[in-house]
Amino acid sequence: MPLVLHVDSDRWREHLRSTWNPDIVPVAKGNGYGFGNQRLLAESRALGARTVAVGTYFEVPPDPREDVVVLSPWRPFLEVPQSRNVIHTVSRLADLVSIPAGSRVLIEVMTSMRRHGIGARELRHTMLLNALDRIRFEGWSLHFPMGAGGTSANLREAQQLAKAALDVRKNTLWVSHVPAQKLADIGDNVKLRMGTGLWLGDRGALDASRTAVVSFSRALAQGDGGTWTRGAWLDVVNRNFVRRLHHHAMTALEQGVFVVDREGIIRYVSIVGPIDPVPDGVQLTALVREHCRAQAQPT
Repeated sequence: MPLVLHVDSDRWREHLRSTWNPDIVPVAKGNGYGFGNQRLLAESRALGARTVAVGTYFEVPPDPREDVVVLSPWRPFLEVPQSRNVIHTVSRLADLVSIPAGSRVLIEVMTSMRRHGIGARELRHTMLLNALDRIRFEGWSLHFPMGAGGTSANLREAQQLAKAALDVRKNTLWVSHVPAQKLADIGDNVKLRMGTGLWLGDRGALDASRTAVVSFSRALAQGDGGTWTRGAWLDVVNRNFVRRLHHHAMTALEQGVFVVDREGIIRYVSIVGPIDPVPDGVQLTALVREHCRAQAQPT
């Protein structure tokens, strides 16, 4: 039961141009936010981006023309591309010792997201200080919990951790999920990695087709559990589920849950984090009834 997404390309690209600036690093990861990573990389080049970010080493394009930041942390057992344009993320003291000398490296600082990173109290550890002179240090990475447009709590935390990191070594701060208009409040040299806000920021440019959505929303709204609901639910959850679950667990990437009405208008968007449960049938029913009440009629 496929969902087809139609894009008003002129409006979509206008949004990209109005949102992007040289301080923003486009993110292309997973399924490319529904567009495909190759498309997003091409659009990034068209914008003039000289650096992009991907989720895993598997997503690094062959012979990349631009610098590519890999968000997943480097590990000694991983097979990594040998391109000089790849910038690694290192999140453990031991890995700063193990990574080949001269590697381009971002050092990730632990944030309240509690995903991975080196704690603020360890930033002056001898292992880290010695490693700064054997790697090509590209800056500090700060990845915060996702919130709409970034949150004030993230901004305050970013300011605190940025000070701690920059007191150790001055360099670029690479941040995620902070308000784009507040980068100057964090530091003088800040790069914002942006995915959802860039590629999916203008919902009006996106139009989901009615294919299989009408029957699914009607089944939920009318209480017709049966075949329609089960079929749609299994299709959403189980398609490549093991592979997606492994990818999700390895990279801690968020995924989107969309509620689309019978006219193809996206009525509700929610981001499901790496450890968040996928909404079950009862929760989906409540979302459909809340956001598509007028549209959920039999066809």
